[in-house]
Amino acid sequence: MGLARRLLGSGDADAYAAMGHAALGVACAPLDLLLEPSERRLYQAASPPVLPQLFVCGPPRSGTTLVAQALIAHLPVAWLSNLTAVFPRSPIRAMRLFSRRLTPWRANYRSYYGRSRLLNAPNDSLQIWDRWLGADRTRLRVELTAEEREAMVRFFGALEQLTRHPLITKNNNLNLQALPVAAALPTARFLVLDREPEFLAQALLVARREIHGNLSAPYGLHPDFRAEDDPITSVCRQVVAHRRAGADLHAALGPARSMVLPYEEFCTHPEAAMARIATGLLGIDPATGCPMPQGLRFTVSRKRRLQPDEFAAIEEGLGRLEGA
Repeated sequence: MGLARRLLGSGDADAYAAMGHAALGVACAPLDLLLEPSERRLYQAASPPVLPQLFVCGPPRSGTTLVAQALIAHLPVAWLSNLTAVFPRSPIRAMRLFSRRLTPWRANYRSYYGRSRLLNAPNDSLQIWDRWLGADRTRLRVELTAEEREAMVRFFGALEQLTRHPLITKNNNLNLQALPVAAALPTARFLVLDREPEFLAQALLVARREIHGNLSAPYGLHPDFRAEDDPITSVCRQVVAHRRAGADLHAALGPARSMVLPYEEFCTHPEAAMARIATGLLGIDPATGCPMPQGLRFTVSRKRRLQPDEFAAIEEGLGRLEGA
């Protein structure tokens, strides 16, 4: 109820849509259950995917939603839509049945904490990831069971048979859990977003207030959470852990399967960054997609939303933890 009050008080249309999608999921649950057996038959008949799956990941509040939206809008790729949240048991059947009947999605580069209003808009599909990584999204998975690996491969194989295109989707938590996914899916690629650490820490602190209503509750996966930390130390520790994890992921997978990209670089030079991603990770010619408007740039927010002493504490905390 507290989250609902905060969403209603945000005045944001995408926040209202997120609540509407949740209600729609409840209303459509009987149909979701009805479609589930045929969804399972799709998985049973699916072969392993052969086209790339590009997973956009990185720390929460690092720009993954905007980057994923831009890539999806301007490259010839498939994506997982908000229908997957409405039909978590039968997402592929739901997309096959309803996608063409819905308003086509066109990127407006707006969202509310990753949520966009149209049912055809991209979604991070956390309900699907819960099948393989577990419903406890605060728990790190360093390995998957044989059943989880097999289920993941069959899902993405069935999705590829529907779309016939490479896939782009985002999941911030894969920044910390990519290696077991990469082992299960040889065709998986990972784009790791980075962001100026002091503004990333500020954004995480604001998210704790706006989403959780509690500065002590982490927003997103926090691999180094310590209950005794004050909120500023805690978000600084979260930033440092995620940035190290992104660098470790790239070192483990190499440039053929991963790329670390500063969010600020993408915003300033999106066309050049997109070309690097398309050719380097997806193996596709960016010219085959929808061209970006000439001169398109995205605003990088460097507005200080905290009190001066709070922002100074973030800078001090980051310097101390990164030095350690």
